[in-house]
Amino acid sequence: MCHTAPVMRRLLVVGDIHGCFHELEALRRLVELGPADLLVSVGDLVDRGPASFEVVRYFAADPVHRLAVLGNHEEKHLRGDRHELDDPSGRITRTITRPRDYETMLEYFRTLPLYLDLPEALVVHAGLLPNVPLAEQPPKVLTGRGSQGRPGFDGATPWWFDDPTLQPAKPVIFGHSVFSEVVRRAEGRVWGLDTGAAVGGRLSGLLLPELSLVSVPTPDYYRELLRHFAPVFLLRDLPHLPWRRVLGMRPEDWPDEVARRLVHARHAWRDALAALAADVGSLRALLGWEQQGPDTREAWARALRSRPELGSPYSTVLLHAFPGGPDPAVVAKAWSCLAELEKAVAYRHQLDLAAIAGAVGGSAA
Repeated sequence: MCHTAPVMRRLLVVGDIHGCFHELEALRRLVELGPADLLVSVGDLVDRGPASFEVVRYFAADPVHRLAVLGNHEEKHLRGDRHELDDPSGRITRTITRPRDYETMLEYFRTLPLYLDLPEALVVHAGLLPNVPLAEQPPKVLTGRGSQGRPGFDGATPWWFDDPTLQPAKPVIFGHSVFSEVVRRAEGRVWGLDTGAAVGGRLSGLLLPELSLVSVPTPDYYRELLRHFAPVFLLRDLPHLPWRRVLGMRPEDWPDEVARRLVHARHAWRDALAALAADVGSLRALLGWEQQGPDTREAWARALRSRPELGSPYSTVLLHAFPGGPDPAVVAKAWSCLAELEKAVAYRHQLDLAAIAGAVGGSAA
């Protein structure tokens, strides 16, 4: 009797794809994956590149032969990204993805595991804590959420995969941290596959069981997308950006419309400080502050703080500035952005400093 030997499946583990769908197709063609073979992603399917939804749709279409773990970029979208103003890559993905397609992406992200413990390899997104059982690994370590400041993951301390006590029973394959070349450690038992896809690097893969590497180059998609969307996002965000960012930007670095808005914001900031200084000076003059002794000044200061007409967002900062002058740090804390400043300054026209000075001076007398 003739027995046919079982066909061993092949396994292609791919580094962070980051929306590089065409390069993913090129990598698959390069290794000629068969119908029984597996394609596995280390996570970060999305962001930075131009085709995040196409990548997700491809993996979601065949969850038996196309697997992925949860990366920090998928997790970020699931969280709703509370720090959206500081994360342009996720915002770009949301902007270029139709709403119903974006919801489809989120549904797929909710199905992703923290790791894949396959017979051939252990696949995680960011890495492992050495000598900690797999079931006890912190999710933040596995996904790479907030890993930049964690020893072993921050690039400033010895990497977790260089720990001499790390002796995995099967290959551990990860992504997340970008290296110029594939990381190979522990005599081929640890592999890092993130080689900068979508930022001018390469999309890399590891083919098992033979442990052979394949890769294809990718353009710097992210730089081009940032160049296109940064002015759009800045126009949208400018009213709500903190002053340290607004005042630190150079208008000449931006298109005309954005530059005009930046100049307007800077003028609004300077005008608000000047208005506060002028109103403090007027109030001092109306009260005759310089001619009074310490006891009278203290009584007037208490009277000013109790005036009901000095309870507006503008007047509150005016009282902080009186009798000296506006402290920019205090103003920036009270009116943290252009929208708050403009709202507060709109109350200025309601102030009748002469009437307030007369009432305060009369009550103190």
